[in-house]
Amino acid sequence: MITSVVSITCHDGKLGEGIGWALKVTSYLNKQFPGTEMEVVRNVGGPFYEIHLVSRFESLAVYDDLKKRSEADDGYQKLVNEARDQGLFIGSGITERLYERVS
Repeated sequence: MITSVVSITCHDGKLGEGIGWALKVTSYLNKQFPGTEMEVVRNVGGPFYEIHLVSRFESLAVYDDLKKRSEADDGYQKLVNEARDQGLFIGSGITERLYERVS
């Protein structure tokens, strides 16, 4: 089992809009790519302006397949450009980590 966590730091004053965008993009990906179960979480402790997109995959191959298909999807790219145009996030504050379940 692979868990993907995309952490995103919102610009000051843009947390509400950032969460709104994250909910919109996760809803789009979950509908566009059946079997995807991405969710939005935020910090209870830690950096206040940070949100996370969390999803789980059966294997790295399944993760890689979704990554390639979503990056080629025009609707997803439109949403990415929307966030960029609105200046919602700090570019250097976007990271993706992959975790493997060990138990």
